[in-house]
Amino acid sequence: MAHLHYLEPQKEARHRLRIAGWILVGAGIVVFVAGLATFLSNFFGSIDASSSIFGMVLFGLGGLLIMVGGVLLYLGYFGAVSRYAASEVAPVVKDTANYMLDGTRDELGKTVKSVVASTPCSEKGPLCPKCGTQNEKGALYCDNCGAPLTKKCPACGEVNDADAKHCRKCGKSLL
Repeated sequence: MAHLHYLEPQKEARHRLRIAGWILVGAGIVVFVAGLATFLSNFFGSIDASSSIFGMVLFGLGGLLIMVGGVLLYLGYFGAVSRYAASEVAPVVKDTANYMLDGTRDELGKTVKSVVASTPCSEKGPLCPKCGTQNEKGALYCDNCGAPLTKKCPACGEVNDADAKHCRKCGKSLL
């Protein structure tokens, strides 16, 4: 996986997010339980307003820590979960598409040929100067005989039509 070297900094960042997420979730659970215990102890013992408020603050702070830790864990594990889901889904999607296309390949070819045939000449590619075949737009070589459809100007490097006698950029002879 040498071609994925650009992912290395992200791998380290995801690792840090996972560690921070688990620490915050763990601390949040401890603070949440402590706040809940403090708050509920007032119902079974003496009713103390400051203790009750302190319990509610701990309860809220614990919930906030759990939520922030959960977000960090989501960010840290999201790539791994997505790659796993893609590896499970991609083969099924490929098989489904192949099954659906099985009987339509001939029809697809006919449709493409009819669309190409109905395309106006302005949208078609160049004519081959050697055999006269109409080629696709952007084609470099003739589909029929293989002759080059462009000439490169030796003076300026501009790409011109194969039947051009002079460069359209600098005007020098291409013969």
